Amino acid sequence: MKVVKVSLAICLVATFVCGLTDGKQAELAKLQESLREAKLYYEGALAKVDTLSRDEIITCIHKAFDLNYQLVIDLSVYNGLGPKSPTYDDLVSGLNQLFDEGKKYFTENIKDLDDDALKQKFTNELNNMIQATDIMPVLMGVSG
Repeated sequence: MKVVKVSLAICLVATFVCGLTDGKQAELAKLQESLREAKLYYEGALAKVDTLSRDEIITCIHKAFDLNYQLVIDLSVYNGLGPKSPTYDDLVSGLNQLFDEGKKYFTENIKDLDDDALKQKFTNELNNMIQATDIMPVLMGVSG
C-alpha cells in the first residue's frame, strides 16, 4: 500500500513542480474522470470490505494500483508530459516497474495477516485513498 500512497504523492508533487496550466480542457476532463473513477471504486470496495474474501481484497488492491497508475499518467499528460514529450516513455516505463513492484510487495507482505487484520488494513488504506482523491482537486485548484 505504500506504493499506492507514493503514487498519490507523486501526483501531488508533480502538480506543484510542473504547475497546472489553463487551456487543457481535454486533459483536465480526463484527469477529473480518473479521479472520479478511482474514488467511486475505493468507496465501493470500502462498502463491501467485510464481505470480501482474501483473494478479492488482493484483486481490489491490484485494481487500486492500476487506478493510481492511470491518475499519475493523466496528471503527467495534463502537466505537459504527454506522449510527444521526450521523457514520456521513460515515465511510463518507470511507473510500470514501480506499480508492478508495488503489487508484488503488497501481496508478499500480507501473507502473514489473518483475515480480520487484512480487512482492517485494507479499510484504512481505502480511507486514505478516498481522502487523497478528495484533496487532489483542491490542491490542483480544479473541481473534482
